[in-house]
Amino acid sequence: MLFWISCIILMLGLVLGGIGEDEDSYRLIGVGVWTIIIGSAAIIVSLGILITAYITAEADKISFENQYDSLIYKIESNIYQDNANLEDINIINEIKSWNELVLTNQYFEKNFWVGIYCPNIYGDLQTIDYENINVDNNINKL
Repeated sequence: MLFWISCIILMLGLVLGGIGEDEDSYRLIGVGVWTIIIGSAAIIVSLGILITAYITAEADKISFENQYDSLIYKIESNIYQDNANLEDINIINEIKSWNELVLTNQYFEKNFWVGIYCPNIYGDLQTIDYENINVDNNINKL
């Protein structure tokens, strides 16, 4: 929505900048010129954000899938079994960070105002339930 607001501001500036040549309209022409400048700057920034977000989208998706698989492997293989107390906290913190990352990005992906800036790669990602993990790092069922 922010992108489209920038486009509307630019169009408004073009309309105001093109108003007549009489003395009363010079003030509107000045407002139109500034509106064109502000709208153009906002569109350039928006396009820069869009380009950088969508160029790396596929690589980000693969990275997120690998991170998820890595966490699941750690849980399933009891990789932290030797140092159970300290490592239990670490795996729970990693799961917490993963869940926050997924839920935050899914929220922004669906957000009305900034959703266009987030590529549609987060909807397929899953969170990890804490209830499925025992204190002994055994997995009940994902």
